[in-house]
Amino acid sequence: GKTRAIVAKLLHCIDEVTDTTRRVACITHTNAAADEIDARLREICFGREDVYYDVSTIHGFALQNILRPFCHLLPEFRNGFTILTSDADDYGAKARELMERFGLRNFAFDEFDRIQRGPGGSLAHVGALPIDLQREWCEWLDGNAFTTLGDIVYHAERLITSQPHIASALASHFAWILVDEFQDSSPGQIEILLAIYRFSRTTFFCVGDPNQSIYRFAGASADLLVRFAT
Repeated sequence: GKTRAIVAKLLHCIDEVTDTTRRVACITHTNAAADEIDARLREICFGREDVYYDVSTIHGFALQNILRPFCHLLPEFRNGFTILTSDADDYGAKARELMERFGLRNFAFDEFDRIQRGPGGSLAHVGALPIDLQREWCEWLDGNAFTTLGDIVYHAERLITSQPHIASALASHFAWILVDEFQDSSPGQIEILLAIYRFSRTTFFCVGDPNQSIYRFAGASADLLVRFAT
């Protein structure tokens, strides 16, 4: 039902911006959800409608619209950045070095993907990894101009809240921003959306169920949904 609702709304918004310079963004929380929404749209749309909308995860939205074009405004990314994934040699070497130093077993390796920072650099709770290890990991990332997938939103939030012209540009570009599974938005994601909303040029349509949040480990909560809605 929720996916059908957001697809129907997206079609209406596409009609509204057709033949204008403005666009519609649809933000989801997983690649599978983004693919599902895009596939349903392509079953219905046969023309050039795809130039008027973009369906992506919040990380994809933050990466393409904020971090990539404006990364040079962050001291650690002045000369660019590299997205570090768990299969990269540098990632594995540093993670295992820290695991050995902190006396952690092999299962802890998978927990590094859960390290992510919220507004102000606050660290999400990752039970298997000591907080000092997480801080050292983040310092190492910053010192080498690396970002993990989990930290993309953190860096994008830093940019959009410290550089108002970024939010202003996005507010002018997107007439609508649709958010699926809004109850799973993290504090950093909320700050990004609020920064755009404050310019009063973008209308938001949010779909979610506060009783179905599954990203509490990353700071998601029903309170954030209520805060944004009011």
